[in-house]
Amino acid sequence: MQEHFHFTTDEAKIQKQYAAILFFVSGQLSLIQMYLQHRNRHLLK
Repeated sequence: MQEHFHFTTDEAKIQKQYAAILFFVSGQLSLIQMYLQHRNRHLLK
């Protein structure tokens, strides 16, 4: 029978993983927003 390790993971470890993912995504989001602003400049009439 297979164990369900994702239910037994330490909550502090999960919190650190979510914080790392949020930090990465927020950094990428700012780069994407800058790219889209440059790309759609002709639409800002």
